[in-house]
Amino acid sequence: MGGNVSLEFDTGAVVNTQGAAVVRVANTGENGEHVTVYLMPGFARQADLDLSPHDIEVITISIGGKFSPPQLNWVKIQVSTDQVVLMATLSDDTFGTITYLPGDFAAFSLLRDGGKARLW
Repeated sequence: MGGNVSLEFDTGAVVNTQGAAVVRVANTGENGEHVTVYLMPGFARQADLDLSPHDIEVITISIGGKFSPPQLNWVKIQVSTDQVVLMATLSDDTFGTITYLPGDFAAFSLLRDGGKARLW
C-alpha cells in the first residue's frame, strides 16, 4: 500500500474552545488504500492508515481544551484513491454539530502539474 495520496478533502473551519472532530473513512474498493488525516492549521497528523478492502475506520480528534481560547480548526483528509469514502463531524461553538458527507468537502487533486488543483 504505502503513503501515496492523490486526492485531498478539506472541511470548512469551525470555531471551537473544546470539542472533537470525528472522521469516518471507508475503503469501498477491492484494493488496499491509504488515508492520512490532519488537524489544521499546523498539519498536525492525527492518523496515517492503510485500509484493507472494505475496511472502515473511525478517527476521533480532540480540539481545544478546558482553558483554551477559541480556536479556528478544520480537518484535511488525504487519500490514495476515490474508492475511499469519507465523512466528518465537527463541533462548533456557535453552530453546534456540523456533519460533512461525501460531496460536502472541498476536493483537490494532488496529481496536477504545479501542485494541487481544486476539483469542487
